[in-house]
Amino acid sequence: MQHDPTTMERIEAGLRATASFARDVTRVPGFLVAIAPGSATGLAVAVPDGVEAADLGAALADVEAVFGRRGVAPAIEYLEERHPDLAAAAHARGWRTAMTAPVMVSTDGDVVAPQRDHATSVLFPHGDDVATLEAYLRGQSRAYGGDGGDGALAWLPVLRAGLAAGTIVVAALTADDRVVAGASVQIGAGVGELAGVWTLPEVWRRGHAGAACAAALQRVLPLQLSFCWLSAAPGATGLYERLGFRRVATQRNLAGPLPEGSSVGPPSGARALS
Repeated sequence: MQHDPTTMERIEAGLRATASFARDVTRVPGFLVAIAPGSATGLAVAVPDGVEAADLGAALADVEAVFGRRGVAPAIEYLEERHPDLAAAAHARGWRTAMTAPVMVSTDGDVVAPQRDHATSVLFPHGDDVATLEAYLRGQSRAYGGDGGDGALAWLPVLRAGLAAGTIVVAALTADDRVVAGASVQIGAGVGELAGVWTLPEVWRRGHAGAACAAALQRVLPLQLSFCWLSAAPGATGLYERLGFRRVATQRNLAGPLPEGSSVGPPSGARALS
């Protein structure tokens, strides 16, 4: 695996742009902290701001304070090759590593689309297609082990705003008149992030995830992005290699404790892996 500093810088710039969209943003030394109304899982996160903090311990204390004022457990997403000392500094303050995952990019602009079952079709919902978006989010919740209840709809306002602004593309794969799989591309700072790839458990291993990914990626190809990237879920790297992605780095997500005396609101955490 070759580490390309320019590619990693652009990935982090994209992270900052997409994390900031439709969220309240606070900057502290070394980090941008973005928290959406409601602060549901994945909608409250800190990312490095591109300038290293002189004192990581103090910077982390500042991050903790921002989250604490909102009653949300702190979360940081970053590329560990860019910030090799961050994990140790965070662990020393009681943070834990919530996840590490391969970061992969596709730079050739040519998505290798798998053959799709003729019984399926792909929808690209607009922001006002609330019924399809709700079905998409409920299905995604079930795919990630949730119950598909109303809590899954916390992402809906951000999703609708992104679709209206052209910063998010959603591909919803349908079969038998229901949404069975999906993928999205979030666009920021000239790069795209393939995120939230899912398939309903009862239709796993039928190629639906690959078809949804290819549809979403092909939809953004005319936008002339520098590249698309993703954080691969365990066991999924083969799928993305077949789509034309290669590994370039590692994403690490950190979860921190609330400051003493803060009240705990809805859980916060990483966006779903691809």
